Amino acid sequence: MRHRFARPTPSFAISAIALFVALGGTSYAVATGSIDSREIKNNSVRGTDIKNGTIKQGDISDTTEAALKGQTGPQGPKGLQGAQGPRGIVTPQYGRGGFVNLTAGLVLGNVIVTKTVPAGTYVVHAKTNLFSDLAGRNIACNLNNGNTVVDTISWDSTILNHNSPVSLLAATVVTTGPLQVRCFPNGPDATSGGTASNTKLVAIPVG
Repeated sequence: MRHRFARPTPSFAISAIALFVALGGTSYAVATGSIDSREIKNNSVRGTDIKNGTIKQGDISDTTEAALKGQTGPQGPKGLQGAQGPRGIVTPQYGRGGFVNLTAGLVLGNVIVTKTVPAGTYVVHAKTNLFSDLAGRNIACNLNNGNTVVDTISWDSTILNHNSPVSLLAATVVTTGPLQVRCFPNGPDATSGGTASNTKLVAIPVG
């Protein structure tokens, strides 16, 4: 006995094709991962549906990122002290004195140059030209830090019209200062004591 199948009607064929396309399109979307937001129901995606590491900072809105920011933690321990930096530029302090007639008998001497400097440690160098028109005259000059003598030089004039440069040098800590060179003439003339000229003083900070 033969079974005869009914020939499909046009409406059946159209329905079958539509079902095939619908099923096939869904399969294609699943296979290629081309699902977009129109095909996802709002509030239906859960955290377990998202692969770890796939969401980056740029995928999160600024508002959400701000809400995720935690509180500031406690201050960490103090780090180790760094290496000492290079020494800054050293600016020497200069003082100059002109032509000074030296007078004998002054208790504090004749100040031939003075320089006020900021507090600190200095290497101080001073020089001057001493002159005596008499033989046998002695001129002592002191380098003073305030009222403290930090160096001294003594010069003797052995001939008439004797001229000689002398210098003083000291390392000293200045608190209030000033730095000065004071000269004390002694000799056959009780009042006149020669001259000092072209006096220069330089104080170089060292600490």
